[in-house]
Amino acid sequence: MSKKTYRAGAIGHSGAGNFGHQIHLAYTGLDNVQFTSIADPDPDGREKAVQEAGAMSSYADYNEMLVEEDLDIVSVCPRWVSEHLDMVLACLNNGCHVYCEKPMTATLADGDLIVETTAQKGLKVAVSHQGVYFPSTHALKQLLRDGK
Repeated sequence: MSKKTYRAGAIGHSGAGNFGHQIHLAYTGLDNVQFTSIADPDPDGREKAVQEAGAMSSYADYNEMLVEEDLDIVSVCPRWVSEHLDMVLACLNNGCHVYCEKPMTATLADGDLIVETTAQKGLKVAVSHQGVYFPSTHALKQLLRDGK
């Protein structure tokens, strides 16, 4: 049985949240993911991200990337949430799962809209809350469960 190869891309905005905590590199070393493209309106930031991630193509406009590339998953990388809603919805509306830098949105209503859209489209959104893996986070959860 052959394993599916997923096509991935990333949206950044150098100077406006950049590529977050480098979540455009999340696919490095995964043998079932082909990282294909980067979108960033800043030419220097875009070129840097292309080199870091080994992308095969790049775009100034993420909407163009989403139309031109046949992507399965896209990292929405800017740290600032001012563009997250539009970026995430564009990905979902183009049939892509999303790996989003934290925080996902500025408002609960925006988050609800994303959750509703994922349900309608049958897609998934993951948010990069890497703190969930810290041993201290697990210890704190255990203290809370123990009523301490």
